[in-house]
This record gives sequence, C-alpha cells and structure tokens, in this order.
Amino acid sequence: MAERRQARARPRRTPGPRTDGGQSLQQLLLEHAVALPADRLKIRDLAEVVGVAPRMPIYVFGCLSGLLAAVAERGFEDLNERLEIAAETAPEGGRLKTLGLAYLTFGLERGETWKKIHAPRLWDVVGNDRHPDRDRVADGAWAKAWKSVHTENEKFKPFDFVSAERRRALKFLEDAARDDGIPESGDAAHAIACLVDGILWQTHFERVGVGEGMAGPTAYHEKLVDRTIAGWRR
Repeated sequence: MAERRQARARPRRTPGPRTDGGQSLQQLLLEHAVALPADRLKIRDLAEVVGVAPRMPIYVFGCLSGLLAAVAERGFEDLNERLEIAAETAPEGGRLKTLGLAYLTFGLERGETWKKIHAPRLWDVVGNDRHPDRDRVADGAWAKAWKSVHTENEKFKPFDFVSAERRRALKFLEDAARDDGIPESGDAAHAIACLVDGILWQTHFERVGVGEGMAGPTAYHEKLVDRTIAGWRR
C-alpha cells in the first residue's frame, strides 16, 4: 500500500507572481474560483470577487476553459484524497464497494465541486485536440507551472493535468476491483464510476433526491452498487 501511494505522489507546482500579501496570484484566484458556485465560474465574476482586472485571470489561466481545468484538477485532487483514505481502510473482498461509496459520498456532500469537475465545456475541449482554447491555456501561467514540474514529458499538451487526475481516480477504483479478485477490473471500475456519476447527475441536475450537503448514500444507492459489482463477479 505504501509503495502504491508513493507511486501516485504528484510533484508540486512552481509558484506564480505574488500578491502584496505574499500569496501567489495563481493560488488566490484558484481559491476564490473553487469557492464560487458552478454557475458563477466565469472570468469576469472571478475577477470581480478577487478585486483584480479581468485580464489577470486570463493571464493565469489563458481563458475560461483553463480556469475550468484548474478548478476541476483541484476537485479531482480532493476526490482522490478521499479515495486514498477509503482504500486504506477498505475490508478485504469489499474494496470496490467501499471506494465506490466513498466517491458517491464525496459527490453528494460536495455537489458544486462535482458539477465543476464534470463541466461539459471543459470536457469538450479536453476531447478536441484542435480546439482553439488549447493554445490559449498553454500560454497561461497555470499550464506553464504544470509543465515546469513535468519537464521530462516533452509531449506535454494542455489539459493533461486534469486528465491525469481523472485517470488517477479511476485507477483507485481499478486497483480496488483487482484486489477484490474481479478479472475485468478496468471495466468494473468504469461501470462503478458511471453508476455513481449517473446518480449524482440525477441528484444535482435533475433534482432526484437531495442536493448539496446530503449526508451520504441511501440504502437504495448501496443496493445499486452491490448489484453492479455482482454483475462483474460472474
């Protein structure tokens, strides 16, 4: 387990330009962006909240897509911390269920975060190598800071940072499925992730169930997870 955690360790970003208070401008903008509701996560709204000119968030993130990517990366980092803790305490034979419910609990408790890491505009850009926002984000200070700690990767592309965090979350689930002895561990992990995201989509967008701040999964949610895992054990 310790070796697995060490393999997942992530290098730290280099600090950007600093404010008078000593906090980097990147950190200041990101902290406020994380706190904004998903429907207010816009360049102008962020600049107004922080008290800077609209060109400053553009300098840091390149454009709105870069801002969404940075916020999504932070959200996935928080999710992965939750999954890592769950992995350390998950019982033998029930690891995938434990991590699946941990993911669901995170999304129920932090609905705004979940909505941000699944912003359609962000993933439209991630999936399109020719999208013009890719060059804009690559020129931003945030993307340059990410690349500076991945100098060994000459094939760096914008949005690799948020894609890496999403893959990391799926890897936690895949490792859990493998530990449970499920042969097709990757497919089982993907199935659980899709199930959880479907539940959260209904909760936060279609208003089926309780939204932000929900205490945790219901017995019905747990039964759905059990049935999905049982299907992959056959």
